[in-house]
Amino acid sequence: MLKKRVTINDVYGLSREAVKTSQEAAKISKLALKTSRESFEVGQEILEAIGEFSNKMDGELGVIKSDITHIKATMVTKDYLDHKMAEQKGDLTVLIRKEDSKLKTVVSKLTAKKVFSPTDRAEVFALEPFPETMK
Repeated sequence: MLKKRVTINDVYGLSREAVKTSQEAAKISKLALKTSRESFEVGQEILEAIGEFSNKMDGELGVIKSDITHIKATMVTKDYLDHKMAEQKGDLTVLIRKEDSKLKTVVSKLTAKKVFSPTDRAEVFALEPFPETMK
């Protein structure tokens, strides 16, 4: 087996290569560190934007929730509407009966004064909404 003699130039050359490699490794390390810092800063900016968006949405959702609560509080139910409509119908029926009674009173008085004939009276009394047959 042959042994090669290592000269000082060989050691010097290897040393220079090692220094170059070390310098390149340092440059790569600095670049990686810079990239890592930039990535961290971008990540921080993204997190801040998400936080601001979340806060804004929380506020808007709070307003919407408040609006819905107000609508529910002032909204009428079907049962309430049915009850009120029945009351209204009853009130209208009472008013129409009063008017019908007035009309029948006038027709009866005009019939008594011979302005209307008994046939005219029967025709008016037979009209809707509360028809009445002659007795």
